[in-house]
Amino acid sequence: MATVRVFVSFAFDKDKELHGSFFGQGKENSCYALRDYSLQEAYHPNDDWVEKAEKQIRKSDIVIVIVRQDTHNAPGVKEEVQIAAGLDKPRFQIIPQDGSYSRVHDAGDLIEWKWKKIDEMIEKLLS
Repeated sequence: MATVRVFVSFAFDKDKELHGSFFGQGKENSCYALRDYSLQEAYHPNDDWVEKAEKQIRKSDIVIVIVRQDTHNAPGVKEEVQIAAGLDKPRFQIIPQDGSYSRVHDAGDLIEWKWKKIDEMIEKLLS
């Protein structure tokens, strides 16, 4: 089982439980050993948050954005995706449920949160 260092971008104040669910489900359902390189704090533009985010994204193999209705407006998500794009990190977006959502600009393809699809996208982007 190959290890993949994953930075998950999500709206920290609204979707922290989805971050935990992603890695919890990944242990049971992914064909990869997923290592969490995500930040564990909310976006703060006036401290060293940007440097911390860049350090973690730089160390990651891939960036995955969890998309819900208002994720595209989350300043931390926008900043993380911009950093990932600048570092040319492979990235894609997942939708955890049906409903309304808006893509996050420059965050890559958008797929359903289904482990077969997630694993296929990881394989595609890392090969």
